[in-house]
Amino acid sequence: MSKTLIFYNGTFPSGSWPQRVRLTSKGLREKGIENDVVISFWPPLHEEKREVGDNFHFMFNSISSRHYYHTKLSYLFFYLIGIIKGFIFLKKQNNIGFVIFAQGSFLECYLILRYCKKRNIKFIIDLVDENAKKYEGSKSFKNRISVLNRDLYDKHIVKQSDYILVISSYLYKKYHQMFPNLRIADSTPSLIDIDDNEHRKHIDIKFLFPKNYDYLKSRTNKFVYAGSCERPNGIFFFLESIVELTKRVNYDFLIMFFISEGSKEILISKVNQLNISHNVYIQDSVPQKYIPAIFDQFADYFFIPEHGDICANAGFPSKTAELMGAGKPIIATNFSDLSKYLKNGYNSLLSDVGDKANYIFNLNKLLFDKQLCDRLSKNAKNDAIEYFDYKKGVNKLVEIINEKSI
Repeated sequence: MSKTLIFYNGTFPSGSWPQRVRLTSKGLREKGIENDVVISFWPPLHEEKREVGDNFHFMFNSISSRHYYHTKLSYLFFYLIGIIKGFIFLKKQNNIGFVIFAQGSFLECYLILRYCKKRNIKFIIDLVDENAKKYEGSKSFKNRISVLNRDLYDKHIVKQSDYILVISSYLYKKYHQMFPNLRIADSTPSLIDIDDNEHRKHIDIKFLFPKNYDYLKSRTNKFVYAGSCERPNGIFFFLESIVELTKRVNYDFLIMFFISEGSKEILISKVNQLNISHNVYIQDSVPQKYIPAIFDQFADYFFIPEHGDICANAGFPSKTAELMGAGKPIIATNFSDLSKYLKNGYNSLLSDVGDKANYIFNLNKLLFDKQLCDRLSKNAKNDAIEYFDYKKGVNKLVEIINEKSI
């Protein structure tokens, strides 16, 4: 039986998108499809490498700290060398039937696509966002390269793929219009292993907060956000809304941020501008294995912010499954395909993007209607299993792999 290779680049396994890759691999294995995950770059931290299974292959040895973050030259080095190492890894494998790219870039995919075409290996792309859209019209060299990469990727990679999977209706419409004959399918946009998360809730995380664990735990009305601050418009909207509500109703709250990408300084500046530094706790991201415990031990509520405009609608907030599965009430704005899964008043509180009046109205209900919160939490957890369980979430991919020809 042939094997499937899944290519991914980025930090691993911490983060929502890496978790989706990890659970895709796990789901395929449980369905009887052998697969290996190839992480072309970045070098993993020692702890991160210990977290993954024997079918994960990092193209660099593990390191103690992410020193490469500090210079553009080191970024370029690891990017180019990682691409070459990944290609060499593929050429050494036998009996490969499918290659799946978790997004990828033009340069990274091009060599492998050409190799797959020559060897009759099926080439599949899992498309997740439209990040390059934000760089259009920019005169900077870096942004122009990003747009060029996107254009070359669409023309020479996506167009020649055997199949593409997309996580949003925006991407489906875009690529169906661009390439009417291309085989396109919706994929489950977010995955969860509810049993694993339930187990991880009980991990001792006090060492992550050596000076203030008990203090943070004692605060009331805690909102927890773990993710990117690269496009903070949705985060700022939430902060402005919660401050506006404090002008009408007297209550205490704490917002805990665990930032994986973007500038903490921009967030801190906004917090200071709103004069809520006492109500905000900010730190860097933590390893993924601790997130279920942080959610369980700290969070009273979650909020899901949109990131950008087109970027938000083209992608999908992949933390959604994890937040719903944590069994805490969620407030969000209706972007991307969230309304397929979040139902206002049933498993979440949902309002239109930019509708601050309704958002504040929902915040008020969230903070002061405990019966509603209990109902939202219970329904969200049940729906997380129904919509996002990883064993169900890989079914479409399993169908594609098991087709006689695609």
